[in-house]
Amino acid sequence: MPFIQQKFKTFGLKLPNENPNYQILTTKDIIDEINELTKKAIEIFEGVSTEDCQKLLHEFNWDCNRLLEKYYEADSFEAFVKKNNFDLSVPFPSETMITSFIQSNSLLFKRCPNKTKNCKKVIKIQFSEVEEIICECDFTFCFKCGNLPHSPFPCILIPEWNKQCDEYDEILANNDVICPHCFVKTREVENGEFMTTVCKLIQHFLEKILPLPLFNFFLDKEYLLKYSSISSILLLFEFFLKDLKIYLANLMQKVRSISEFNDNMIFDETKSDILDALFVVQQHLGKILKFVTETKGWIFKIPEIQQAYDKINEDMNDANDDDDMGDKDIAELIGDIDMEDEIDDSSDVGGKSSESDNEENDLIISNDNDNGQENNDIDYWTCDDDMEDEYVIL
Repeated sequence: MPFIQQKFKTFGLKLPNENPNYQILTTKDIIDEINELTKKAIEIFEGVSTEDCQKLLHEFNWDCNRLLEKYYEADSFEAFVKKNNFDLSVPFPSETMITSFIQSNSLLFKRCPNKTKNCKKVIKIQFSEVEEIICECDFTFCFKCGNLPHSPFPCILIPEWNKQCDEYDEILANNDVICPHCFVKTREVENGEFMTTVCKLIQHFLEKILPLPLFNFFLDKEYLLKYSSISSILLLFEFFLKDLKIYLANLMQKVRSISEFNDNMIFDETKSDILDALFVVQQHLGKILKFVTETKGWIFKIPEIQQAYDKINEDMNDANDDDDMGDKDIAELIGDIDMEDEIDDSSDVGGKSSESDNEENDLIISNDNDNGQENNDIDYWTCDDDMEDEYVIL
């Protein structure tokens, strides 16, 4: 393991794409998968060419068992072909074959959706629960829907937000949720592995944070506060979000203080401060996502989102009847947050929540709801434009 990665792990930080439960395949790897499946059919269809076997598998959506089941219903291979009106003389280009194989096995295989780099890689997951993918081209996406990663939130959250604006790209282009500079490689830096890894972690955090303001936007807060038994949970959720903003502001301030990205020009004490700030954000973000996932009773303004969450809860209850979050779990979360507050008190920004809206902060937070009334506006979190030339994303 490289020294820099080991240093990050020593501080308790989990690096993106660590021990992934999926494979990144090339075109040759997919052809090998197809050939392996074709061998099973060739063993039954004596004298039939590999290409014809692949054409037959294509007709049955690459389900070898279903193909053989139908074949055994016929008296001969010729009768089988004639009965199903298969024309084996039609050419079957390799690209068509590969596309057919991937589409027929969409629960396991998916092409990388990075059209900007025209990536040709194919992702093969090992478990159906895998959602977040980081391709070799550095493109991150949800395996199920192809949008930006949004776990543990359902895929429907993103398209429903699309309906609220003309183009989803406008969110990034207009600095509405995430500063686009954090996703763009701005310049090459020699011997800059430490800051490059820092920026990749920040990018990973921002991707995780992106669904939170969307989730908050679609909550039916009026109903939850007036009628729901989890009204106190909603207030706790907003309290957690407020703390997360402070921790992010602290992290961004420390990163912005770095004027030279060369590893040899950064003091060890400064590196440790940045790693500590990263760890606090990681821990707090993980607690918020766990809190959202394990809390039952969220009510949404849009029926389609409500149905998606109800389905998720049903699946979780089937897997574990004791999955509901109890008072003890919530108390532990509150205790953990209090501990993090103590950590934050010793930092540059800690304990000064009123200063999180100052221009000096690198994380701009708008639309704060300080008057105690419901606010259904998106809570926009962005980076200062001044940071455009300071991020190194490889």
